[in-house]
Amino acid sequence: MRTTIANMYFHLYIRVSDNKLMSSLHIHSKHVTSVFQLLGRNENDISKSIGYTLSKSQEFLKQLLKHLGLPTRKLESVQIHMQAYSSQFGFTDFELLLEGEFHIIIEAKKGWVFPELAQLNKYATRPSFVASTAKIKS
Repeated sequence: MRTTIANMYFHLYIRVSDNKLMSSLHIHSKHVTSVFQLLGRNENDISKSIGYTLSKSQEFLKQLLKHLGLPTRKLESVQIHMQAYSSQFGFTDFELLLEGEFHIIIEAKKGWVFPELAQLNKYATRPSFVASTAKIKS
């Protein structure tokens, strides 16, 4: 058992803090401070973490919609689609939809990398986006 854990580079240390037994998790010798570090650090891993949090935290979703200038009512009806695929139009990172209100496509990028205009044009011409009856499309 010790060999398996060592080979996986997982180290669990026990420490005493404020007279309470606490554990700290380390992966590849790096201290894990957030559950989101368990998924990874690439663009898709980060996107999945954000998508999951948007679906579980109405306050986080509300703040994002507010920041985008979108209505914040009926939060429980907002659909969050990730990695929606179309053979001609590729994948979308995020699509936020509220029937009849908005259909927003968000391209996730890590760092200061911006999407190419051709990629954004593909999103704008996706059949699902074009057919959407939303008042606000972006």
